[in-house]
Amino acid sequence: MHRLDGLSDTLMFGFWLNPAEVAAFLRAAIHEGSHPALGRPDAFAALLTASERARLGHSGVQQVCAHHLACLTLAAPMLDPDGLSRAWQRIEDTTPPLFLDELVATGAA
Repeated sequence: MHRLDGLSDTLMFGFWLNPAEVAAFLRAAIHEGSHPALGRPDAFAALLTASERARLGHSGVQQVCAHHLACLTLAAPMLDPDGLSRAWQRIEDTTPPLFLDELVATGAA
């Protein structure tokens, strides 16, 4: 199973789409007392900067929240193929736009 987990980690990319990484993150978050953003879209949206929210607009913020909160569901059904399939379908149904301040040029060079 460790070899399979290692292969999965190699083939998967990005934190949000890696069930093992998400599970580790959630365990750590729960150990630290959790956070409302792990289950409430409005609390997740509050983590975005004002300029990210402005750039995304209302529907973009909703897409980002739906997508990333759906990614959190990858951790729970790792052993349930049907649950994992449903989680992936929720993720594939949402495609968030690019919004991170760190990836957007600000000001003139």
